[in-house]
Amino acid sequence: MGSRKDLRVLLVGSEMSPYVKTGGLADVVGSLPKALNALGNVDVRAVIPKYGKIDDAEHGLKEMPEIIRFNMGGNPHEANVKYAEPAGGWKAYFVDNEEYFHRESLYGYPDDAHRFAFFVRAVLEMAK
Repeated sequence: MGSRKDLRVLLVGSEMSPYVKTGGLADVVGSLPKALNALGNVDVRAVIPKYGKIDDAEHGLKEMPEIIRFNMGGNPHEANVKYAEPAGGWKAYFVDNEEYFHRESLYGYPDDAHRFAFFVRAVLEMAK
């Protein structure tokens, strides 16, 4: 049946192994794309925030040329997107915004709800 992909899946999470991990969620988001891609008819991709502690060179991240721009809460926002192509034929994407994601820890900030609302909105714009 050729290389036709019958199903397109975008996994969205706040962490993904091997890039950044605090618990089991990273293991699931990091391993599920491999398992789905092994089915052969699935175009699978995953996206997480581009935290400052993710080393671009170590993971072979490349920057997409387009900047995502959108309004949220009446204010303009923008994000860059980076990507990697891990072994197994799938793509990992990283929504980058220094103000929201280049911090010491992944979680535990008073503005976490706003940070992750920004992330989800950026993913929706990216998916277009």
